[in-house]
Amino acid sequence: MERYCKQGITVTVKEPDGKVRRLRGVYHPAGCMGAHYPHLDLEPKGLLAELAKRRGLNLRCIQQNSGVLLVEQLSGVTVEISAEGYTLLCSQRFIRLMRTRSGMLYVQLKAKPHRRKNT
Repeated sequence: MERYCKQGITVTVKEPDGKVRRLRGVYHPAGCMGAHYPHLDLEPKGLLAELAKRRGLNLRCIQQNSGVLLVEQLSGVTVEISAEGYTLLCSQRFIRLMRTRSGMLYVQLKAKPHRRKNT
């Protein structure tokens, strides 16, 4: 894979209490920089950071239009995630959310760029 395979991405996270956060991050396709799975590395803010605080966890992933719903199974907490210029896809029925060594949030999702219309 090419050297600069990761892509900058801005993600919108809607939390259960109605807060909407815009997080900056990077999308890594599978194979990019040794990544075994496609994933997003996001800045650690809000409810996602709290959920991933300890060891990380598996969240139920539900496809919704161009975004996804992530559901924590025990408490039922639901977070909606979408990205500007991308369609987010569930890579599996349950996806991994955890903190990386650098402190970023690792979210195991695929991102497909929107096609630009030729004018």
